[in-house]
Amino acid sequence: MKILLGFSESDSSVRMLEAALEQVSVQVAATREQLLFRMEDDFDAVAIDITLFASVYPWDMIRDIKSRQKHKQTEVIIIPNDCIYDSLMLELLTRLALEFGFRVTPLAVSENDRVLHLVDALRGKAESGHEKGGRKEGKIIACWSAGSRDGASTLALNTALALATHTTLRIGFLDLNLKNPSARSNLNFSDREKSNVRIRPRLQTQTLTPGELIQNCLTYRKLKRFYILPGTPRRESASDVTPEMIDHLLTTARNTFDLTFLDLNGYPDNAATICGVRGADIRLLVARPRFDSYRTGWGEWYDCYWKYCGLQPHDIQLVMNRTASQREASAAADFLDMPLAGIIPEASTGLGWKSVDEGIPLYYQTGAENFIDAIHTLAGGFARDAGMDMRLPDRVKQRLWSRITATLG
Repeated sequence: MKILLGFSESDSSVRMLEAALEQVSVQVAATREQLLFRMEDDFDAVAIDITLFASVYPWDMIRDIKSRQKHKQTEVIIIPNDCIYDSLMLELLTRLALEFGFRVTPLAVSENDRVLHLVDALRGKAESGHEKGGRKEGKIIACWSAGSRDGASTLALNTALALATHTTLRIGFLDLNLKNPSARSNLNFSDREKSNVRIRPRLQTQTLTPGELIQNCLTYRKLKRFYILPGTPRRESASDVTPEMIDHLLTTARNTFDLTFLDLNGYPDNAATICGVRGADIRLLVARPRFDSYRTGWGEWYDCYWKYCGLQPHDIQLVMNRTASQREASAAADFLDMPLAGIIPEASTGLGWKSVDEGIPLYYQTGAENFIDAIHTLAGGFARDAGMDMRLPDRVKQRLWSRITATLG
């Protein structure tokens, strides 16, 4: 998708647009003269901040833009600004724009909000060619542990990293372990501002857009299509999150990402875990071959709660963690009456704790090759379900690249 962006200050706006939209090429016109000259070229959309036309009346602005719209298929999007026109002029601008077939985004209070409104408008343009019914919805993958420290967070994060590294899918990772969030420390993020707390007002009013969700996510290293929504250190606020908020978040995530991983707490005493598991398309129960894991830890929770939520064992897939034994994993799957999704061997002694302490995922650790191979097998199944194959690199080159990126951070 080719976009001409008429913004006087455009660096951050371009970065946000490129991060939020797939296969988009953004060209910038920083002045009115540049914009009108470039409009004669062929673009899918032209987005214009009226700040460029601050010295002219609305009718002159609309006339000039219309006269330069040489291609009928080019959509013109007007971005209003109440610092330029008063309410009467803005109303006049809106009516004139609509009369000439232009789109007008909602009035925003900040630069970021203006870009978010533009992202939503352009997303509709980019996806208008998809099948009827709009953009194909992504899938939600819920991961939680059968017992304490069974490794669901590690498995979800490393599987998401594998997909983000070796496919062109847009991957979301939502840290919804409200009582024990770990994504921020596991990825060594220094940004303490972005978290799921910032989107809670939008979730409460059921108005969160894909653009706003992306704006509140962090990216990791050079993976431009991998978006992480961290948890919050305000763990006591877990009870403030309602089922309606989680349901709306899942709906927005489906419209934003191709695959969304939910890192959930294993205890069904909060809305994120309960609604995340119930609303997911793929449910991964992560367990260890230990009596206190899949036998008592999961079994007792299922008997006293999950079966009353309408979940049957065959609705859940088992991932047996920290074992390489097919026999152990198959026996556990038979005991639980669940399909076996994967077997993940334990990493070398001490490597898991090293990964946590350093904030470098196991996926990038030297010596974790068996673990990484198992993660690739699991992730490959999700990629195929999404209509894509994983492109795995040569192992020697991969080891070298892992060392380099781990050193650079």
